[in-house]
Amino acid sequence: MLVVFSASGIANGPQLSKIQLAILTASMYVLPALCVLSAIIVVYLHRHGGSAMSYWWYAMPPAATVLYLAYALTLNRAA
Repeated sequence: MLVVFSASGIANGPQLSKIQLAILTASMYVLPALCVLSAIIVVYLHRHGGSAMSYWWYAMPPAATVLYLAYALTLNRAA
């Protein structure tokens, strides 16, 4: 939901390039998919004898969210 509301707010602002709009659109699908992907990876590693280090895969979605927020803030400041 964070991506949907922030991207729609940014898109309603000044004109964005096609690549900027593509990144915002892709983020709407990629960030939720990363949550599911990290859970699948952790469950797979747990069932196949992975160590406690496999839980670091849960850091992937928050890291991607921080990157998205940094990108969104730079777009917002450029406006």
